[in-house]
Amino acid sequence: FSEDQHNQSLQNQLASAYFRIGKITEQLGKISEAISPHLTALEMRIAITKSADKEPQHLLELAESQIEVGSLYQKLGKTSDSRQFRQDAIDLLRLATIANDQTPSKSTEHYSRRRTAGWAQSRRIAKRRFGSSKKP
Repeated sequence: FSEDQHNQSLQNQLASAYFRIGKITEQLGKISEAISPHLTALEMRIAITKSADKEPQHLLELAESQIEVGSLYQKLGKTSDSRQFRQDAIDLLRLATIANDQTPSKSTEHYSRRRTAGWAQSRRIAKRRFGSSKKP
C-alpha cells in the first residue's frame, strides 16, 4: 500500500465506524441523536468519493449513508429533506451501476424497494390519520 491508499483505507474505516455508531444510536431509540454520526459518516464518504476514483463500492457506501440519513429525517417528520437524501442515493446507485458496468444486484434492488415501501407505507398511514394535504 502507498501512504495515500493507507490513509484512504483508514478514512473509510472511520466513516464506517461513524455509520455503525449512528445505527446503534438509532436502535437505542435516540433518533435525533443518531443524525450526527450519520452526517459525519456521510461527509467523510463524500470526501472519500471525491478524492478516489469513482469506485462502485465507495458510491454504494455513500448511497447507504444517504439512505440512512433520509430514513432518520423521515422518522423525524422532515419529509422534504428525507426525499432529497433518498433521491441522491438513487442517483448514486445508478452511477455505481454504470461504473460497475452491470445491473444492480438483487440485494441492492431488494434493499431499495424495502426502504421505498416503508416510506410509502408511512405516507399512507399519515394520510389515513391526518387526511390529504391537497384540497379538492
